Amino acid sequence: MRLSELGRIHSTDIDWKSEKIAVRMKAGELGRFLDLDEETGDAILKHLLSQRSRNGWLFESENGEPLRPHDIEAILNRLATRAGLGRIKRHALRRARASYWLEQMDARTVQQRLGIEYPSSRTYRRYTHLAWLKQVLWSPASSPPPEE
Repeated sequence: MRLSELGRIHSTDIDWKSEKIAVRMKAGELGRFLDLDEETGDAILKHLLSQRSRNGWLFESENGEPLRPHDIEAILNRLATRAGLGRIKRHALRRARASYWLEQMDARTVQQRLGIEYPSSRTYRRYTHLAWLKQVLWSPASSPPPEE
């Protein structure tokens, strides 16, 4: 999920029965649905119950507006630093997740989950290339022999 999409999640975008989150695009139109696993759902519910939302945004600023991507990135970096991870670049988590998914499912499914509209896009080619490169570099044939 893009940081801009994360900032635009409204409490009404969460369908608890079907365990889906509606992801809104830049202009607010519906883009796609993401599966909501139990652990994430529990964390979201706990967060919603603990915050005093003015306008129903999952992550909102003090004035009740949805958080902007750079605000979310700043929060993410504070948490990462506290955890001893250092600074995390904006798209690092998205790219890591895409690479992980490419090992688990077909490229078309990953494309849909990430909201990549066209298979010819540079982003799509980058992710599929990374998955191919990882497969080549870490295949059993390229592994060093075990130490005796």
